[in-house]
Amino acid sequence: MKQEIKKTMKFNLSEDGEDFNRVVEKPITLVVEDFQNALVNVINESHLPFFIVENVVEKLLANVKNASIQQLEADKISYQNQLKEVENQGESKTE
Repeated sequence: MKQEIKKTMKFNLSEDGEDFNRVVEKPITLVVEDFQNALVNVINESHLPFFIVENVVEKLLANVKNASIQQLEADKISYQNQLKEVENQGESKTE
């Protein structure tokens, strides 16, 4: 089965409001790869023993997990508020 790559184009309105400029965004898979490579390079260039790197990475992971949980909760609240806004707009149009 042939797999197609979904192509998306994004455009921004120019400052003068006359034209649309195409914006090319790096795919998230490439951003992740760059991030991983950067982390590996930082670790390698630190010349720290791996038992110390492990401790630092474990603490960092704990902080990332906490931030992720907080972001999820904030996203849920924001989404629920947006749903309420849409629901309220629908109710006010029918009145």
